[in-house]
Amino acid sequence: MEKKEKQLDEEVLKKIFSNKILNLSKAMDDIFLNFKGIEYSIMPTEEFKKLKKLEEINYITQLEIIERAHIVALSSIFRTRKWIFGIFISYYNKNYYLFASSLRGLIEAIGDSFYTLKKIPLTLATHFYSINLALKGELTNPFYLKDLEDDLIHYTHARKLKGNEKKQLPDYYNAKQTTEYLNEIKDGNESIIDLYSELCQISHPASNSLNSFLFEEDGKLVLHNSEGTDGYLIESLLSKYKDAIGNTISTGLLSSFIVLKLINKFEYPELFIKSEYLGILDKVDLWKECQELIVKSENEHHKRYKN
Repeated sequence: MEKKEKQLDEEVLKKIFSNKILNLSKAMDDIFLNFKGIEYSIMPTEEFKKLKKLEEINYITQLEIIERAHIVALSSIFRTRKWIFGIFISYYNKNYYLFASSLRGLIEAIGDSFYTLKKIPLTLATHFYSINLALKGELTNPFYLKDLEDDLIHYTHARKLKGNEKKQLPDYYNAKQTTEYLNEIKDGNESIIDLYSELCQISHPASNSLNSFLFEEDGKLVLHNSEGTDGYLIESLLSKYKDAIGNTISTGLLSSFIVLKLINKFEYPELFIKSEYLGILDKVDLWKECQELIVKSENEHHKRYKN
């Protein structure tokens, strides 16, 4: 029988990431541990081309938009959680290399996710009424969120294109440089870039990659295998960058949760995610802005398409 994953250890969370993400970790655990799996129905292009009625076209295009947004939000939560467990394992075992690699992977993953996540909430909220009409099969005017769809496809399908692939495939299939993703999470949190640079030097062949067992003292190089060094180096990283790490995780998770809470408001129960902890978003400024845009979206729709 497959062993069920445990909840994240709150005491270790506080030691590594500070109290800032405790409530977010509860929401992350609640969603992950109670998730039963879901199949998404992306219509093949040839079938889509056969659709004639605008209501049907709008239904499929908007359903696929919120399905893809659902995938981005949930997979970002799941991936973040997996990297955090990797960090836990390395912290418990005082493995400096595993800790640096896991933390680097976490930062890269959140940067990648947030590149798309930051654009979803306000776009969905701005067009909420039209999307909801489409999901009910009642939207009769042309409506297509191409830029958002391109970003969502980029999240799930982008990779390093080779040779003629760059000419044959749309640009959103081409993965960007890591620095472009990291630039999305550095605003107001610039030290995360300094941390990432240090982590790369630990993972790659560089002088920092030898810190665990080689140092210079009194003009001499000393090579050792002391078990205490890794723990000291880990704590040194945390003392310097603890807030930056917590801010980065918070940025990614809040965006994922807000997307899920927005999707819960659409009249499409198949994508509903139940979690009492999503209530923590009610006081978040971005959620308040989304609420205002949802109300505004109905008024704007009626103004634009009134008879």
